[in-house]
Amino acid sequence: IKSKGMNHNSFSLTANYNLSKKLTLISGYSTIGKTYNNIPFAFLYNWRGGQSYFGTDNFLSFIIPSVSDFTGVTFGTCFFLFRPKTKYYNQPEYLPFYKEKKHNTL
Repeated sequence: IKSKGMNHNSFSLTANYNLSKKLTLISGYSTIGKTYNNIPFAFLYNWRGGQSYFGTDNFLSFIIPSVSDFTGVTFGTCFFLFRPKTKYYNQPEYLPFYKEKKHNTL
């Protein structure tokens, strides 16, 4: 679909910072169309069965609306349907070639 005023060229540089094992902060700098003051900002939360995210394409538009012509909010969740099962316990450091197998008990 091509419509006047609806197509934009964009460029983005982003970086991730792990706040913890489960929470990641994503931010950077981007240009969208003729707007050069865009700071993408997002949080990604991982858990055993999936991950959720919440973010914006331009964090500055919420603080100073007159600075930017573009804003967007994204969020969602995905579920891991097929993931590998842990078959072994954590390996002790003093036994580098030994892996203790987990036993299935019901």
